[in-house]
Amino acid sequence: MSASWSLRCRSDCLSPGLLAFLLVASTLLLPPRVAAQENDYEEWLRQQRQEYKQFLNEQDKAFLTFLKKEWTSVRVDTTAASPIDNKPRRIPRVDDTPPEALPAEEPPRNEPPSDPGSFPQDGEEQPDDMEEAIDQLDAATGEQPPPELPSASEETPPSESTPPDEQPPENPPSPGEPSSEDSPSEQQSAEAPRSETPSSEEPPLENSAPGEEAETAPLNREASLSFFGVSTTVPYEAASVPSLEGTLSKSSIRRFWETMGKGPYRPTLDVLQKQREELGLSDWGYYLYLKDLGAQLYGDASSNERVLWTWFMMMKSGYAARVGYRGSEVVLMLPVDQKIFGWPQMHIDGQRYYLVVESISGSLRTYKEQHAEADGVLRLDEGSLPAFEATPKRRTVAFTFQDKRHELEVAYNPAAVDYLQAYPNVDLNVLMSAGVSSTARTGLEETLQPLIKGRAPRASLNLLLTFVQFATDYKRDQEHFGEERYLFPEESLATDYSDCEDRAVLLAYLVRTLLGREVVGLKWPRHVALAVRAGNGLESTNDDRTVTVDGATYIFADPTYIGSSLGMEMPIIEGQAPEIITLGR
Repeated sequence: MSASWSLRCRSDCLSPGLLAFLLVASTLLLPPRVAAQENDYEEWLRQQRQEYKQFLNEQDKAFLTFLKKEWTSVRVDTTAASPIDNKPRRIPRVDDTPPEALPAEEPPRNEPPSDPGSFPQDGEEQPDDMEEAIDQLDAATGEQPPPELPSASEETPPSESTPPDEQPPENPPSPGEPSSEDSPSEQQSAEAPRSETPSSEEPPLENSAPGEEAETAPLNREASLSFFGVSTTVPYEAASVPSLEGTLSKSSIRRFWETMGKGPYRPTLDVLQKQREELGLSDWGYYLYLKDLGAQLYGDASSNERVLWTWFMMMKSGYAARVGYRGSEVVLMLPVDQKIFGWPQMHIDGQRYYLVVESISGSLRTYKEQHAEADGVLRLDEGSLPAFEATPKRRTVAFTFQDKRHELEVAYNPAAVDYLQAYPNVDLNVLMSAGVSSTARTGLEETLQPLIKGRAPRASLNLLLTFVQFATDYKRDQEHFGEERYLFPEESLATDYSDCEDRAVLLAYLVRTLLGREVVGLKWPRHVALAVRAGNGLESTNDDRTVTVDGATYIFADPTYIGSSLGMEMPIIEGQAPEIITLGR
C-alpha cells in the first residue's frame, strides 16, 4: 500500500490542517511514479474540495430555509437626532471682562450655585446662561455679535429614545407594504422560472461538476474601481452578478441569495479581502468599498440588486448584515454597536441595526433567523486611516507661545479628508480615539515634536493647547455646515473653521500621540472640552480645575477658551458638572 493511499484512509481521523501538511510531506518524500498515482492524488484533492464546499453549503442551506419561512414585520425606531448646535456665537478669551464684573443691572438670568467650586447635586438644575454671558461680554467690550441665523439654538435637545424590547411587536403593514406571506399566486409566478416542485422541505443545493469548474476556473471579467483616488481591479464572473427575478418578495430575495451562493463568488471575495488588508480599511471602509463595487458592477441597474449584492458579500465576509423590504424597495441593515446620528435604526434580538436609507418610517419585513457564519458587528473605529495615495495639501497655523511667534505648515491628505466626509455622523468617543493619515502624522511630528522636546509636561501641554486654539477660526456648525457635524482630527487640519468639540478631538489626538498621555472628553449641554490625566511628571495644583475618573485625576484643558492654559475653565461653565466621554480602547 502506498503512503498516499494510507494517508487517504486516515483522512477522517485527521484535522484538515494536519492532513494537508502530511499530504505535502508525503509527496515531497516520494519520487515521481506512474501517472495513475498522480491522477489518484488529483481525485483525492477534488474530493477534499467537494467535501469542504458541502460543509459550507450546509450552513447556506439552513439560511435559505430561514429565508423561506415567514418574514416578520419590524417597526423602525425613532432616528437618533443629531445634537443641536446650541453653542455660543462668540467664544470668550482669558483677557475678556468676566461676567461677574458687569454692571449690577444686567445680572445673568440663572444665578450660579452658591459654592462655585462644587458640582450641582443630583436633581439640581444647572445654569444655562452661556449665550447670555457671551452677549454681556460683547456689550462690555463694545463688540456686536453677528446677526442671528436660523438655527435650532432655541430648541431643547431631544433625549435619546429608549431601545424597544428585543422582540418588537408585530405591526400591520402600511399601505404598499407586502403582506406577512407572499401570496400563493405571487409565489407560484416567482418560482415558475426555476421549475421547482412545491414541497414543504427545502431542496438540497446541487454541487454539479460545472459549478465545481466555475469555482476553480480563472475569472473572466474585471471591474475597475477608483476608491478615493486608489485604482483597484476586481475579477469576477457574470454568474456572481445575478439579476433580481420577478416581483420583489421574500421569494425573489431568496432566489437572488441562492444564485449568489451557487456562483463563483469566493475568488472575488478573496481578492476583496486582500485589497482590504493592503488599503488598511476599517469595517466602515470595507462596507463603503463593497457598496461602491456593487454600484460599479450593476451600473444603472436597479438599486435593489446593488443592495442585495452588498448584503450577500457582507454576510460572506462574516458580518451579520440583514435586508428588509417594503413595497418595491430593499433596505440594507448594518449591525453597529456605536451610535450614529441621523440614521433610522431598529433592534432585532438585542442587536441594533442601522438602516442605510435616507428616510423611512413605520415598519418593514425581514427574516427572523441569521446565517450561522455571519455574526460580526461593524466597529466604527478609525484609529488609523486607510492608505490613500494623494498629493498632500498644507495650511499655515500661526500662534504665539511664551512670547515667541510660531508659523507652522500643517499637512493633510485630501483623499483621507474625502473619505472621512463620507463617514456617518458618529459620537465623540469615536472621534476622540481616531487617528490621522500618514501624511498628517508625519507633518505634525516634524513641526510640533521639536517644539515640545525638552519641555516640562505642563509646558508641553500648554504649547499643544495654544496650537489648537489658533489652528482654526471659531464658527458654529450651524453656520458652517447648516447642521451639527463633528469633525475628525484630519478634517480639522484641512478646514479654516471649527467649534469646541472639533478642537477637543484634535487636541485629544495630539496629546495621545505626541505626549503619550491619557485623556477624557468633557461635555456640557453647550460646550465640549478635554481633560488630561495627571501623573508621570504632571501634577495638579490647587488652582487647577480637575475631574476624577475611575480614581484617577484629570486636569481640564480647554482648546476653545482662547488664551487659557492647563487647568483653566470658562467662567460661563464654572461649577457645572460635565459628562465624561471615555475613549474607545
